Amino acid sequence: MNYLDYYCKTFGLIISEDLIIDEMHWEAVGRIVEDKKYVHFYTQPNPIKTSDLLLPALENFSVH
Repeated sequence: MNYLDYYCKTFGLIISEDLIIDEMHWEAVGRIVEDKKYVHFYTQPNPIKTSDLLLPALENFSVH
């Protein structure tokens, strides 16, 4: 499972080369860094490891 793809699909983001784009506003909200192991969202001070993106995406997962 590609955590970054799942995260982007869950929150309406698009990956274009190394940029992460907000699908609704068509603006870059982050970029992929360090051999696709980390994502740097512009609103956060530090890059986030791509495997750490699974937990926020699972908050929207329906159990019913």
